[in-house]
Amino acid sequence: MDSGRAAKHLKDKGNRCYAEHKYKDAIRLYTQAIEHDPDCDILYSNRAISYFKIDEYKESENDSRRAIQIDSKSVKGHYYLAQSLEKQCKLDEADNSYYKALVLSKEKSVREDLFLSIQESLFGLRRKKSQRDVDLQLKVVKDVKKYTMKMMDRCEELDPTIEIEEHSLKRYQLNSFFEQKEQQHAQSEAPDYLCCKITFDIMRDPWITPSGVTYEKKAIKEHLEFHSFDPVTREPCKLADIRPNLLAKEMIEDYLKKNPNLF
Repeated sequence: MDSGRAAKHLKDKGNRCYAEHKYKDAIRLYTQAIEHDPDCDILYSNRAISYFKIDEYKESENDSRRAIQIDSKSVKGHYYLAQSLEKQCKLDEADNSYYKALVLSKEKSVREDLFLSIQESLFGLRRKKSQRDVDLQLKVVKDVKKYTMKMMDRCEELDPTIEIEEHSLKRYQLNSFFEQKEQQHAQSEAPDYLCCKITFDIMRDPWITPSGVTYEKKAIKEHLEFHSFDPVTREPCKLADIRPNLLAKEMIEDYLKKNPNLF
């Protein structure tokens, strides 16, 4: 049996093991296949997702990168790389890889379920990143507040002659300032009904589909350029079917007036 046929035979056996959730056996078979055909990106991406399934994220990352080296337009290579990076908390790198996978999936017209999986993973990651940034900012505010109050207490201990009324006023002003900042960060995410179901960001130009789901205009138009269905309901939908959601736009504008920190 020549190398090409041997590699395919081993890959097919590996695929069957993967389908049966025998991931370690699949890895062994893909590894044997790679020995026969070391320049096949599919073998590396298949082994990458098998490593991912047994929580070997670094190995999954390495194989994904190898698949991309062989074929820079490997959708699964970029997708599996993004997944492994996300699991390693490398969120910004994962974002880039998810985005590349999404762009390539549009260019190559991949299966609908794979496209949706990539899309959902990307926007889920961006929501996670947004929450991470909010949490980090809130932690900084709380740490500065704690440190400032500690220093004020220290000043009182070191200088008993300090004006009590003036010092109390400063403490009150600082405490009010920090409480306001904490409240702003706690409210930094808009309600779900004002956010696009694709980008998860607050909408500026909301458009509605026949199914009654509202999206940011740019996001839904980009989706419908490649797919003829509503991303949430998956009911048939074309570009000509969507309309501006004037009620949602009015609600969003009112909300932003009351919460200018979201601009």
